[in-house]
Amino acid sequence: MKKLLLKILLFLITLPITYLLVIALLIFTNLNNLFNVRLDKPGTGIGNTTRRMQEVAQITGPVDFLFIGSSHAYRGFDTRIFDEAGYSSFNLGTTAQSPLNTYYLLQDHLPRLQPKYLVVELYWEVLKDNGAEACIDLLSSVPVNKTMVEMTVSTQNVSTFNTLIAAAFSRIWEPQKQVEPILNTTEQYIPGGFVSSTLTHQTSNLNKLKPKEAKLKPEQLVYLEKIIQQARFHGATPLFVVAPVTNEYKTAVKNYSAFMKQLTNYLQQYDIALLDFNEGKYQLHLSSETDFYDYHHLTQPGVRKFNLFLLEALRQEKLLN
Repeated sequence: MKKLLLKILLFLITLPITYLLVIALLIFTNLNNLFNVRLDKPGTGIGNTTRRMQEVAQITGPVDFLFIGSSHAYRGFDTRIFDEAGYSSFNLGTTAQSPLNTYYLLQDHLPRLQPKYLVVELYWEVLKDNGAEACIDLLSSVPVNKTMVEMTVSTQNVSTFNTLIAAAFSRIWEPQKQVEPILNTTEQYIPGGFVSSTLTHQTSNLNKLKPKEAKLKPEQLVYLEKIIQQARFHGATPLFVVAPVTNEYKTAVKNYSAFMKQLTNYLQQYDIALLDFNEGKYQLHLSSETDFYDYHHLTQPGVRKFNLFLLEALRQEKLLN
């Protein structure tokens, strides 16, 4: 019996060591993607996350606007347009970013940036997820710190945990360096966090969109409340926005109106309005062919129309000084 207990004890002691060694070996041999370890080389992922995070780390506020959210944020809010209107801003959007990821990013950056207005973009596709995809993108792009560890644990996802360990090993072997914006013929990283598309027309077949249903993960509502508390604690006015998508895509979401009503009712508990640019009072009528380059991302002319319309909507709601 004693021998059996010793074997079990030895196994339990060596198991975490073996796990760490396996992760390290996978990174060293570039076989990580085969074993649920999804670590990209810094600067190679979509959305220029590494470049954006390196830039924001060098900025000290206050700024007028801080934009945050999914790709609809970093492809939808052009900091140059807000600068033209007399407002300083930074765009902290990242790929597939959910409220869970937003909350932890704000822990690191909100106190330093001191925005007057925190514009949180809400996209129904990320509201049903656990934040794992965005977490993996960030782990591939930023130093591993306490906040990233907390974000990883909060996703409750094996792949993100494996990627966290891999990222920690990777930073030891090859510390992150300053990266240049990714050279791409279809888009350009703009200082301030925005990514501008050079595409001018629709590239997707909008007739092939399949019906879907928007869903809301209850845990994401918890993080929405935390974001509101964060913003108000640091003196920022939280603004929640649903960015415009093609009419075809919105129509494909069968419960769109009911879903937005659920979100609206939730935010009203905190005296916050939801600005939905696809339906209702602030519906923005855009061309699916020239104002979007796929079913839910704007061309540069579409971005300009959206941003100017947003500024006007904020003035009408008396939310903008």
